[in-house]
Amino acid sequence: MNKMTTLIITNRVPTIELCDEVLFIEDGRIKAQGKHEEILEDVSSYRNLFLEEQKVQN
Repeated sequence: MNKMTTLIITNRVPTIELCDEVLFIEDGRIKAQGKHEEILEDVSSYRNLFLEEQKVQN
């Protein structure tokens, strides 16, 4: 099977959760790289964005 890389730029949490690898960019710089769950646990500004998005969706 051929592997393929796809670059997705989004701020929608459901889309981010589907990605194998996430780059979190803040103030024009990569602040974190890894799986959604890892960044959610380790980076407070990412977690805050995630929580705000959940509030909007509900």
